[in-house]
Amino acid sequence: MSKDAVVEHIFVRLEPQIQNYVEGRNPETTAQMSEAQKAFDAVKSPITEAPVLKLPDFKKPFELFTDASSMSIGAVLNQEQKPMVYAPRTLNSAVRNYTVTDRERLAVVWNLNKSRTYLGSLPVKVMTDHAALTPLTNVKNLSSRMMRGF
Repeated sequence: MSKDAVVEHIFVRLEPQIQNYVEGRNPETTAQMSEAQKAFDAVKSPITEAPVLKLPDFKKPFELFTDASSMSIGAVLNQEQKPMVYAPRTLNSAVRNYTVTDRERLAVVWNLNKSRTYLGSLPVKVMTDHAALTPLTNVKNLSSRMMRGF
């Protein structure tokens, strides 16, 4: 029996006993959480099973989707809407103090460097959800940190 199955089994056995002690507990919450877990597992499953990653075709365009949070950055390198590379990174305490724009820019720069093996000098379309990064491609007076690329 897997560890998750054991935990689920214990939870199923103890949950009815515990619910009497939880003040203001809604009995529907457990069912909703179970449905949410099933939905999450359904989404997670296809990206964690092989074969998932596409081999590159250097004649076709590449797309790099990046994002940053207060704790981590990451990206997916795609080609024809199929993932080739997943690239996550946890941020250290110094980088967590960067502004949102600097963290989003770090996500782009770090992931472009990480994807150099695939991209070389080929053009890549970078997609980000951070609108403040779009004008940076035309700015002449960037800060020294932005010029260095972190």
